[in-house]
Amino acid sequence: MLRSEAGRNPHDRALNELVGELTTRSGLFAALWAGHDVRIHTTGTKRFRHPIAGDLSLQYETLDLPGDEGQTLFAFTAEPGSASENALAFLASWAASPPETHPPAVPPANPMSRTRAPPLSREHTTRQRRRHQMTENKENMTEKKVWFITGAGRGMGTDIAKAALAAGHAVVATGRNPEKVTLAVGGNKDLLTVKLDVTDPADAAAAVQAAVDRFGRIDVLVNNAGNFYAGFFEEITPEDFRRQIETTMFGPMNVTRAALPIMRAQRSGLVVTISSTAGIAGGEFLTAYAASKFGVEGWAESLAPEIAPYGIRSMIVEPGFFRTELLTPESTSYAESTIDDYAERTEQTVAAWQGMDGLQGGDPAKLADALIRLAESDEPPLRFAAGADAVGTFETRARALQDQANAHRELSSSLAHAGA
Repeated sequence: MLRSEAGRNPHDRALNELVGELTTRSGLFAALWAGHDVRIHTTGTKRFRHPIAGDLSLQYETLDLPGDEGQTLFAFTAEPGSASENALAFLASWAASPPETHPPAVPPANPMSRTRAPPLSREHTTRQRRRHQMTENKENMTEKKVWFITGAGRGMGTDIAKAALAAGHAVVATGRNPEKVTLAVGGNKDLLTVKLDVTDPADAAAAVQAAVDRFGRIDVLVNNAGNFYAGFFEEITPEDFRRQIETTMFGPMNVTRAALPIMRAQRSGLVVTISSTAGIAGGEFLTAYAASKFGVEGWAESLAPEIAPYGIRSMIVEPGFFRTELLTPESTSYAESTIDDYAERTEQTVAAWQGMDGLQGGDPAKLADALIRLAESDEPPLRFAAGADAVGTFETRARALQDQANAHRELSSSLAHAGA
């Protein structure tokens, strides 16, 4: 009984004095006390978001066992069949991993001891303070999601960041120029702006780490950063074609590759990839852009079943024409007209697109609100046609594919081995 009471009330002065006196007067008592030191630090029921296992609702009890090489016992119970029980199974598998992969155990201080512990070093104190701050940040994120958005310095990325903040979420807004991102999105206690060039894998890894250091997790990744190299294929230089692919295809891959380990550990997450109707149906003057978008569509669709077993979803967004900055000189680069055969059509297409800038029908703020709504749904769609024109593109493409399948159905179906 004395041991149990001392464990539950380690700072009870009278109890400490009694134990100290008994330890001084009786060597047998001192030996028994030291050999059976079990201190129950905390008991109760708590709902919280574990940085590795995700949302948990547990009855818990923690026990320190200094008499057994300083090990700590964590006793948890959860409702059978619940998500929390599944999370506990995951933690149990971690606990069963080889001890050499774990941090070394440190015997906790014995509050009954009359020996004063040495003062903590400044480095240790700083480390403890940082760990406490990270824990506090993670607990504060229980009722909100953490959105990580690329290309947030202008256009659609800015609108998505603002919408997520307005919905009560935390946002990691990234861009090549963090100061510009802050000016575009505006100040907010739940906003972190980070430098990120999506074509640089090291930048992606550093930005993801900054997000985890600040908020403890990433719930929604929005691959939005992009640019537009327009022109006829023969006139787009190989260098510009590669730049297009690097930004709008490999860019999302770089950032997603950095974020997926975090989401897998959480066993939850949503990867949103902003594609285009140019990823559904190609067209002239779009060879480089459509190639990157068709590529990112195939990647994101194939990624979906790979990550689904870990609670991670993939959603591809195909916007039509929205009133963003995509057609401005800052985002669009037109190939130099060098071939006479294309000269007239180049002049007409460039003039038409420049005249369309600022007059597109789609409202990016409404699209941003729609993405918040879809991200909060239980089953986000694999594809989302953004805008009435995008819906039309989907329907036209579906009819075209059906017509193409029917056009040579007999020939297509006659290509098997004999007897197969």
